[in-house]
Amino acid sequence: MVVLKASRRLVIGGCAALAILAGGVPALAAPVQGGDLVATQDIEIASLDPLFGSAVGYDRSALNLFYENLYILDAEGEFVPRLATGWQIAEDGLSITFNLREGVTFSDGTPFDAAAVKANIDRVVALQGESRAATQASAISGAEVVDDMTVKINLARQSGSILSILASESAMMVSPAAMDDREALRRNPAGTGPFLLEDWQGGFQLKAVKNPDYWRKDDAGNALPYLDSVTLRFIADTSVAIVEAQSGAAHIADRIQSRDFDRVEAMEGLTLNPRPSQITQFLVFNNSGEPFAENEKLRKAVRAAIDPARVESVVSRGRGRVNPTWVPHTSWEYTEDLDTPSYDPELAKRLYAESGHEGPLTMSIIQRDPDTQIAQIVQALLAQADIPMEIEVLEREAWLDKTRGRRHEIAMLRSTAPLADPDIRFSGYYLPESGGNYSAIQDDALIGMVKAAEAETDFDARKAQYKDIQQRLLDKAYEVYLFARPAAEVLREEVKGFDTELVNSWRLEEVYLEQ
Repeated sequence: MVVLKASRRLVIGGCAALAILAGGVPALAAPVQGGDLVATQDIEIASLDPLFGSAVGYDRSALNLFYENLYILDAEGEFVPRLATGWQIAEDGLSITFNLREGVTFSDGTPFDAAAVKANIDRVVALQGESRAATQASAISGAEVVDDMTVKINLARQSGSILSILASESAMMVSPAAMDDREALRRNPAGTGPFLLEDWQGGFQLKAVKNPDYWRKDDAGNALPYLDSVTLRFIADTSVAIVEAQSGAAHIADRIQSRDFDRVEAMEGLTLNPRPSQITQFLVFNNSGEPFAENEKLRKAVRAAIDPARVESVVSRGRGRVNPTWVPHTSWEYTEDLDTPSYDPELAKRLYAESGHEGPLTMSIIQRDPDTQIAQIVQALLAQADIPMEIEVLEREAWLDKTRGRRHEIAMLRSTAPLADPDIRFSGYYLPESGGNYSAIQDDALIGMVKAAEAETDFDARKAQYKDIQQRLLDKAYEVYLFARPAAEVLREEVKGFDTELVNSWRLEEVYLEQ
């Protein structure tokens, strides 16, 4: 048996075969059936159609309630079967054949089989360029039904990222009977997952209830999921989320700010659950419009005026880290061997004068922690270099509408890593057809570099290519990289069996509440 860790190895190209037997989390001691779990999230999912979310990776914590992939990437980066029992990669690396699990149905009663997988893959191919998640799977050319429970996914080219991409939102299996009505699917998920949607109150909460026909059992033969229901409450202020967890109104509070770690660790009945991931905060210029599109000196003036170390020290109080780009040190494509710019307010003043720009700039941010605080620090630093800037605070959907419409000047983003594969971010951020291309970069050389890195199958060569991409981003000053902060959630002590995937999305089917 070959077990590959997606965080460190690439698969495709040459002869390879995977036939991994079903596995999972070891059996829990005396799990409790029943119970209603409440968790807080600082972002409300935009759509329950896996191909049309707006927060890649983070969306999976909600989507995992309703949908499943052919396999997942567990917290250690190992491929673990779900709807597939095994798979084989062709000698030429241009197809993958999957053996499918029998006896599974979608929540609307549609059988899960090879035809259903083909319908999902055909949808991904058709929506490339329209859906951010589908575009990430651009190496896929189609699928063939071999027999009722065997399907072959064909590739247009060899790809170093395709196995990891198939474990992402791109290949979550949706009922073929539901996928044609995209608007209905947005609010009515139809998957094979452990829960069913009961209620969604926009801006407040989403409630899912146990799927009585879910196919999985634990190692002792007990039906999953253990919980009767899961409620996701959307609370942007993490201080409020902590209070909810402390009072018992919530069992899990997500994305706690590092400034609160010490306080949480001192609270009785709560556990700080640190993740191996990092949340990187950075700024993007609108490189397709005024005033930044043709003004590299203005971009570099703004960057030189910002001291990332000072921002980090105030916001994450020394628990964070300043990195050369948005790639955190926990990701395999990270490198320190880059020519990085320095904080230089005098250079910022000179470049700003030479840029010819007059009047205040505008930074658009989402109303959430810690974006407002970061924006105020950046505003003060720019003022010291005589660069005026105004802050525009928006609700998340309004911010998405503005940035995707390329109507912003500067926007603040955050990125959580590691991801299943770096191409999810690089293609997601820098290909023109991607919905995540907030910086609106129009750089043919950079686009070519991103596409070449995705197609490369040699690990060392691919890592070198990502280094070159990061250096070009720095050289052209398309973005400003601030700092990475640790990610963690708060768990009440009665929460047992909590587990995540490599991308830190929650898996709640084996969670139970200890009496």
